[in-house]
Amino acid sequence: MKILSYQSAAIAAVGITAAGITAIAPIAAAQNRCGWLVTVYNDNEPDNTMQFEGVRIDGRCVADTLRFNGRWNDGPMSASIYPAPNGQHFVWRVDEKTGTAENFYRAYQYHMPALLTDPDDAERHDDW
Repeated sequence: MKILSYQSAAIAAVGITAAGITAIAPIAAAQNRCGWLVTVYNDNEPDNTMQFEGVRIDGRCVADTLRFNGRWNDGPMSASIYPAPNGQHFVWRVDEKTGTAENFYRAYQYHMPALLTDPDDAERHDDW
């Protein structure tokens, strides 16, 4: 299921929109949860896969969680984005760095490394 395309092929493959979810409390019931995997391909780097989860809204899966544990040529990396406990913003983490953003899109686009957000190529796998 394609959500909405954005400027780069990677963003389109990932399916993140600028609208995103800005206020997420309360999160939808478990039956409305959905997710997908995205494999990123970067020249001269190992292939890695990100896991996205979200909530189904009007037939679309809108991301609210990202999980990544991978390896690059210069070593391992972990990254995540998830709703803050207060439901008003999102927490992002890349290795030891952490912060908050007003929505999932901003956390993804402005705080995740380019190897994830702007890879040479990306492949979105089937939704679940």
